[in-house]
Amino acid sequence: MACRRRATGLPLLFITEKKFTEVQTRLAMLFHVRIAVRVPPDLDGAKVTELTEREHKRAAELQGKGKWLHLWRVAGQWANISIFKVDSPAELHDILESLPLRPYMDVEISALCKHPGSSSATD
Repeated sequence: MACRRRATGLPLLFITEKKFTEVQTRLAMLFHVRIAVRVPPDLDGAKVTELTEREHKRAAELQGKGKWLHLWRVAGQWANISIFKVDSPAELHDILESLPLRPYMDVEISALCKHPGSSSATD
């Protein structure tokens, strides 16, 4: 890492892409999200199937990007508990709005932060 001074006399830092990624990772926010899907009983079955297939593809895409970290089904319900890792609440909002089943979802969100008693270095 190199450091130069701007005309103001304040240091101008240059960081590597790897270092930037490390900083960005530390600044990312974690959210616990509970999603319950409530499709109206009169919605066409073929439409429900199509939306569900698109939902699975979108979830896989977000998991591949490292945004949707964990996804657990709630037994006996059309619901899940998820952990999202995003840069801002606005990004989480945009992700949730991009889900094909969003019009039929009840969503509860809790922001997460490291617990002082946690022994994990990766929280």
